[in-house]
Amino acid sequence: MAQNFEVVKNNYIGYFDPVKCPFDRFRPWIQFLNSQCCVSRAICLSVDLKIEPLRLLCSNAVISDDLNSISFTIEYTQYTITEGLFCEVFQLPRDNFDRTPSDIELIQFFNRIHYQGPLELPKLSNANLVCEWDILFDTLAKVFSNCTKSNFQNIPSLLQYIVYDIVFNVRLNIGHLIWSLIVRRVSNVMIDHDSGRKVRCFYPRFLTILINHVLSDAHKELFLNAVYVPSPTTASKFFQRLHTSQKLNMTPAVVSPFMAQFFNLPTFEPFVPDQQLVIAAGTSEELPIQVIHPISGSSGTFDETQVVDRTDQEVVEPQSLTQVREPNTVSNPLTSQPKTTYLIRQRSSSEQTLSAPTSLSPPLKKRKTYRETSVSPSMSSQ
Repeated sequence: MAQNFEVVKNNYIGYFDPVKCPFDRFRPWIQFLNSQCCVSRAICLSVDLKIEPLRLLCSNAVISDDLNSISFTIEYTQYTITEGLFCEVFQLPRDNFDRTPSDIELIQFFNRIHYQGPLELPKLSNANLVCEWDILFDTLAKVFSNCTKSNFQNIPSLLQYIVYDIVFNVRLNIGHLIWSLIVRRVSNVMIDHDSGRKVRCFYPRFLTILINHVLSDAHKELFLNAVYVPSPTTASKFFQRLHTSQKLNMTPAVVSPFMAQFFNLPTFEPFVPDQQLVIAAGTSEELPIQVIHPISGSSGTFDETQVVDRTDQEVVEPQSLTQVREPNTVSNPLTSQPKTTYLIRQRSSSEQTLSAPTSLSPPLKKRKTYRETSVSPSMSSQ
């Protein structure tokens, strides 16, 4: 298997020394990620990726029926890694979870930080963010995204939930969401291994840290001089390139009230609570449900859609708001402005129960495309 085994270049070390960044405006964002948010430990823990332990895990992993644990054997000794251990090691919330943000609340957030593009949740991109927010999303994509470099600019639901968690300092079950993606990647590794295809190990840094945590001293000694590759990191030229681009330089960078204690930047306006949305049910199945959007005051409609994201990410079932311009036929056509209609998919049942971990069906023994949003944190969906 050694010749058919590849450590995928994702799951970066997100730490960067602020002193090495030549641009003052970026340093508070780097420091916030390094030490001031709830995922700082997962971002910054450093480890060399030893090939042999990863290969052994990928060659004989056994996943529990409830997808809560991964077991593997080294020299007749069985080790088990669980979701609880994952959250413990990376200091992620394990109980007392807050309510999951709704699609409208996610849309409000991106609106508040001046996202410069269509507010369609499954199609968001770093290209439409001011440079400061680009740094935050880019770092989180490199650390957590279930993809490789070519798709780091995308903002899947995984990142939307993680960012919402750290920006508002709430307790979402993001550990469950990330763990579920790791389990599914290991599941597909086993399918590739059994079929003789090339094995690609995703999330190698997290897996290596967890392996090191459970191994006995004797087995740690066994792999002491094993071949390794370094974990990838963000290069300083990223900040140089971002600064030189002058992207959206006329758009101000703003932060949440929680973040204001770490940044000398203006805060954005508070949200309209989701419970205050005005909902009027239609009188027939053919009529859409109208929603008065809390940001613009315009009406919206619910609709079912599906968008397939890029191949090395997930199939995303969007919770998107697609802006559609249509004439206003009620008021004076000479003075009225077009109103905005939002098309939004109803949230899946698993995303409605993100306040507690969900029990998922065992992985199928065939190739499949990931559904990131179907594994939402409770946060129980990135």
